[in-house]
Amino acid sequence: MAILDANSNLVTTASDTITLSLSGNPGGATLSGTLSVSAVNGVATFSNLSLNQVGAGYVLQASATGLTSSTSNPFDIASSVGPPAQLLFGTQPVDTVAGQVLNPALQVVVQDSNGITVPTASNAVTMAFGANPGGGVLNGTVTVNAVNGVATFSDLSVSLLGNGYTLTASSPGLTGAASNPFNALNPATQLAFGTQPATSQARAVMPPFTVEIRDVNGNVVTTATDTVTIALASNPGPATLSGTLSVAAVNGVATFNNVTLSKSGSGYTLTATTPTGLIPATSPAFNETFPRGFLTQLTGFPIAVPNEPVRGAITNAGTFMWQSF
Repeated sequence: MAILDANSNLVTTASDTITLSLSGNPGGATLSGTLSVSAVNGVATFSNLSLNQVGAGYVLQASATGLTSSTSNPFDIASSVGPPAQLLFGTQPVDTVAGQVLNPALQVVVQDSNGITVPTASNAVTMAFGANPGGGVLNGTVTVNAVNGVATFSDLSVSLLGNGYTLTASSPGLTGAASNPFNALNPATQLAFGTQPATSQARAVMPPFTVEIRDVNGNVVTTATDTVTIALASNPGPATLSGTLSVAAVNGVATFNNVTLSKSGSGYTLTATTPTGLIPATSPAFNETFPRGFLTQLTGFPIAVPNEPVRGAITNAGTFMWQSF
């Protein structure tokens, strides 16, 4: 780069410091090397400059304090790609739902030693867990051949919940790559009564009923094993709910088959909850009828029989015992 006077003559006594920069940068490149050089006999020589991206129409600008700047003619940087040397995650994994395909699809780029994609590369790239906090299985096609230098993994999924999973990409002879951390979340969002609680006799075991663990679309999450607990929401009796009230789901369904209510009444409802914070469910209303039976007079004096309706009037003084049948 020459320093000239107003008549375009070389100023051989000039020793100004000249700095180069990019004024046209079509490839988004970085200009590297010694960018500021002091002139010797009016000429500054730049001997180690480089651009790291292919592109057509690059332009350099030279500037120095007190002097009019100058720009170069446009020039091109042609492709000079080396052999495959390393891998890079082009698309990183993001938080996903356990058991569902990772979206967007993961991409691993085959690069040369300068970080330039090798468009002719077709290396086989294998994906595996780096960190596996949930003890999950990486399902799907884990080995893919690169196409135009890019390996695309379109059907990978993580089988179990966990926070802080990472993936590694490897290929024989190449430097591998590690992904950013990501989480595999619970696909379940809500509870719903499947088989509804039905009318039955008080103190008798209710017909079996179920609570389903469902996703946001209302589908049963067949991998769910959350513990579901039931309780009385509406209690017209008032009654006591007894039996096994907490049940672990099997294939996403918790079955309650030995639950009883202690008193008859109309309009009972149940609520179902989980300790994992799923949206609770409330059952439709159901009734508990008075158990069938009869009164047997024992002896003694008149007594009241609370909360137990009987047919007809009790006219004889004495003590009575309710017998079911």
